[in-house]
Amino acid sequence: MSVKFKNCVIDCRISSTKQASGGGLDDQQAVCTNHARNYEWNVIKIFSKVYSGRSEERADFEEILEFIKEKQGSDTPIHFYLVKSIDRITRDGAVTFEEMKSRLEFLGVQLVDAYGMIQPAKNTLEHLGFEYKWSKKSPTATAQLVEAQRAKDEVTDILTRMVGAEIRLVQEGYKVRPPHDGFVNEVIYVNGQKKTIESPDPKRADFFRQMFELRASGSFSDAEVVEKINALGYLSKPRSRWVYSKDGKRRKIGEVAGKPLTVKQLQRFICRTIYAGINIEKWTHGKPIKQQYDGLVSIETFNLANKGKIYIQENEDGSYQILHNQKDPRAIMKRNKFNPLFQFDKLVLCPKGCCKPALSSQSTGKLGNKYPAYHCNRNHYWRVSKSEFEKEVMKFLNSVHFDEEFLEGFELILLDKYREREAEVLKVSSKVSENIADLKAQQAKAISDFRGTKSSIIRHKLEEEIEDLEKRIKSARVERQKVELQETDIKSFINYVKFLMEHPVEMLADNSNPYRQKALWGLFFEETPTYAEIVNGTPKLSPVVRLSSKLEGDKTQIVTLRGIEPRFKA
Repeated sequence: MSVKFKNCVIDCRISSTKQASGGGLDDQQAVCTNHARNYEWNVIKIFSKVYSGRSEERADFEEILEFIKEKQGSDTPIHFYLVKSIDRITRDGAVTFEEMKSRLEFLGVQLVDAYGMIQPAKNTLEHLGFEYKWSKKSPTATAQLVEAQRAKDEVTDILTRMVGAEIRLVQEGYKVRPPHDGFVNEVIYVNGQKKTIESPDPKRADFFRQMFELRASGSFSDAEVVEKINALGYLSKPRSRWVYSKDGKRRKIGEVAGKPLTVKQLQRFICRTIYAGINIEKWTHGKPIKQQYDGLVSIETFNLANKGKIYIQENEDGSYQILHNQKDPRAIMKRNKFNPLFQFDKLVLCPKGCCKPALSSQSTGKLGNKYPAYHCNRNHYWRVSKSEFEKEVMKFLNSVHFDEEFLEGFELILLDKYREREAEVLKVSSKVSENIADLKAQQAKAISDFRGTKSSIIRHKLEEEIEDLEKRIKSARVERQKVELQETDIKSFINYVKFLMEHPVEMLADNSNPYRQKALWGLFFEETPTYAEIVNGTPKLSPVVRLSSKLEGDKTQIVTLRGIEPRFKA
């Protein structure tokens, strides 16, 4: 291969930064440089980049063509475009390869590979002394096209194996990508095979649990939830800042600091089903898949936190369904409006075995008289007048009383349970205090830096940072005061419960607040009683009430029904 000028450019390309870390670019550069040295070519420039060869158009190839155009009119024209192998110039198949090769030939540059697959064209009519455009052909032209197509097919095979395996893992409920915030990836072995799941991040999982639990409670606005989470010390994960150098290598140049939670970010987190252990994405065909690991919160908590905007429904066959813009789960009870004319509306079940709350309504007679009654007509008929029904319920409630010993013992139990809750609250308070201490340390450093610099720009930025830290400190202090429990809070709660125990009839029969009445009803009964159980005096009392039998030291009930024999033998 004899030419007057022996100038070339070298093109080294890899598809990903992972290949770069393995030395792919350096290896290609060494092979091509050695090939140019053997043929005594002058290497004018080496192009080395991370770029996918599967692209139909390579932006970096366009840059190389522009460089060649500039050189063609200079003292160092380019005659050879050197690559390690055909798959390094493109992996998009024979058509793209031929197009790129033709564009180089138009500029008077010959494409050459270090492996010798691409041979220069020869005139098939040379022996007759004629030459036409169509008579010039490379002896390896067909082989070149086959190799270019093989490179494309190889990519398809590689990606099919790799991506196919990842899709199967995702559909089975495993993790194949970086973890979501609040999780860390954990490697486990299933039947001897290594797989990845997400497990709670010990440093960040509590932030997300608190987000869902506070929003699910319905007691706080989103802005208040954000204030509480930030008071605990929440900051988004810091992100690395990268830049690509001319040789295609990625270099870290700094870091983007974490930022406090905002209302919009909270709302984005709350909508992510992965925090309830449910994954939805393209590889699941948009269907919800239960993961092979628990979420940070229960599905019930997730649904309450989303207020019906996104609702996870578990079907009878164990599959899951995502519903949108549903009624707020907390509003389900509101649809079943309580009738204030009925003292025990929806608190007692039909005795005919349908296990549904007795309905309440008033029928109108021929003379226009109203006949209020509790009834049920779900595939059967049952009806009891309002006066008789409420008389029987009141008779049962009046038969329940608590002995003094039980009240004393129950107060101790309440105090113990409340102390457990207090310990949890103090843990949160302690975490807030740690966050305040950290913020103060950052503020002290910022003040020290402010005093030590004379640059007006830096001083201005430090002033903004100090003010921002002061706001965060004040906000955290306010939240700490809200969560800290006082002794008076405990006493007030115990006094309320004692009043409830001393006056059960007044509280259970008070329907001025039907939701509170329903909650208190559940405190006394393990299961919602039927009308027949009320009449017979056999409803199942709740564990709280049955607990009284343990406080006396024997099996004698402290909670008894007057006029009814004890259900437990002494």
